Amino acid sequence: MQLKFIFSLIALAALCMPSFGQTTAADWINKGYDSFALGMYDESIRACDKALRLDPNDVEGWRLKGNVLIYRGKYNEALLALDKAIEKDPEYALAWINKGHVLNIMCKYNESIEALEKAMELDPPISQPWDWTGISGDLCGQDKYNRVISQNLKFSWLWYYKGYVIEQLGPSPSQSPSLRHSSIEAFDEAIGLNPNFALAWYDKGNAFTTLYMYNEALQDFNKAIEINPKYAEAWRNKGLALEFKGQSSESDAAFAKAKELGYTG
Repeated sequence: MQLKFIFSLIALAALCMPSFGQTTAADWINKGYDSFALGMYDESIRACDKALRLDPNDVEGWRLKGNVLIYRGKYNEALLALDKAIEKDPEYALAWINKGHVLNIMCKYNESIEALEKAMELDPPISQPWDWTGISGDLCGQDKYNRVISQNLKFSWLWYYKGYVIEQLGPSPSQSPSLRHSSIEAFDEAIGLNPNFALAWYDKGNAFTTLYMYNEALQDFNKAIEINPKYAEAWRNKGLALEFKGQSSESDAAFAKAKELGYTG
């Protein structure tokens, strides 16, 4: 099984971010990954841009930038970055996967399927779990991730992506609580390996929200905010959880904080 694509992703994320004096494109990409993990999306994009100024042909810089832009809700810009990555390396399966993801969000379903099929053609073992269209509705992705994780337990990013993949599988959250609990377990594994993984805390909170477990969700959003007080999306989703609990004044305060930090979604 060829796992070079996902291992390149995880290896980059696992490296420690240089605290100052980044001098190479790889240094800035490492910083981009660490900023992404903290929910610092704008900082991650800036790091990618610095990497790309040093090396305009850095495929991972373009792919990471595109992936972060998806989280920022800037789908057209994300698509441009991912297309740039594919232009530099047409056989980079992860870039095709991310492109399929953003096209699915943009409701361009035929194009999304074409991108995902291209990824599977290039590297079926890595691509199959990322069935963003939800057509199969099975757990093949979870099973494959289990096999990879059994060989690479130290990689918190791999556990995070397992949880994220599970979140995309199956029917609506109300019809598939077991999937949400499975994703929460994966996020917990990621957090166990890296307690400062704000993105994992944030997505774990989102999973609890879909289960209507708002107290648990609030604990996770608060943890993400404790790690990164400028995490606008965490403030916004904290506001939603508070709103669902009927705590309108606290909810309004959280929404205001998200807006102050630049949340525009």
